[in-house]
Amino acid sequence: MDRQERALIYRYFSELVDDVIPVDMLPYLSCLTSRDKDAIKCEETNHGPMRATQILVDRLVRRPNAFQEFIRALRETGCGHLAELLYPQEEGK
Repeated sequence: MDRQERALIYRYFSELVDDVIPVDMLPYLSCLTSRDKDAIKCEETNHGPMRATQILVDRLVRRPNAFQEFIRALRETGCGHLAELLYPQEEGK
């Protein structure tokens, strides 16, 4: 993920933490390893979705092509409003 994409995610981090259900997004995020996905599931089970979203974002920003997958995953899981915040030019496609 490039610097601008990371900056956008961190800019809207609180909105992501409030609205995202990380385990629902995992099937749409092939950029994450099975170890990443297990860590996110475990965190959600033990500490809830807010903490799991922190782990999710931490893992995503380390992946080179994760931003577009993340945008698609947001849309697929009912968080299109967040996708629009992060990537408004995608609207209407």
